[in-house]
Order: sequence, then C-alpha cells, then structure tokens
Amino acid sequence: MAVRTVPIKKGPSSSTAKRIAGKKSREDRASAADDYISQKIALRNRFSDSGTSGEAELGKRLAALDIKFGKALLASDNKLVEDATNIKRYGKDAMKGKGFATTGRPKSINAGASRPATQSGTPKGK
Repeated sequence: MAVRTVPIKKGPSSSTAKRIAGKKSREDRASAADDYISQKIALRNRFSDSGTSGEAELGKRLAALDIKFGKALLASDNKLVEDATNIKRYGKDAMKGKGFATTGRPKSINAGASRPATQSGTPKGK
C-alpha cells in the first residue's frame, strides 16, 4: 500500500521582504555611485589648470573621495545584511520594523520633543 503525502501549505513567504530590502540596497548603491562620479568630475574640472600643486591637491581629494565612497558602500552592505537577518528572524513581519529597508537607524521616539523625557513625565525640580 502506497503512502500518499500531501504538501503542507505555508503562509505568505518573506520573498516580498527580500525584494524590498534588495531594491533599497541597489538604490543606495546607485545613488552613491552617481554622487561619486559627479564629485570626481567636479574635482578634476576644478584642478585641471592648477599645475603640479593642483595635481597633488587633486590626488589628496580623490583619495578622500574614494574613502567616502567606500564607507557609503560598506554602510549599504551592512544594512542589507541586517535586513536579511531580520527577514530570517521575523519572516514577512520584518517589513513592519521601523528600521527595515531604510538608509540608517530609526530615530528615537522623543526625537522631536521640546524637552528630554523623564520618568514621571514632568521636568526635574518641579
């Protein structure tokens, strides 16, 4: 007698969350690359007629620009890894997180408060 197995239906997958996180990462990388290229062209135009001292300054500024661009790519990669970890941990509910598919960390709850929060909700000394 053959045993027939019935496939188990799963709920909605986390593929949507993966797609959204990947899209945000690609947008961040493309934006950083566009900024890098435009800044590089602007620096070359600025120091094009400056002679040897201008070439030295251009080299310094291009090196700093390369470091800045590398940091932007690294931050984008780290955020993608963090989002992937959240997707593994929370599945489709990862998208509900405040920091999901953002460019940085979520702001604190009291970011726009006129005064810092205290435990009792009243200013100290009153």
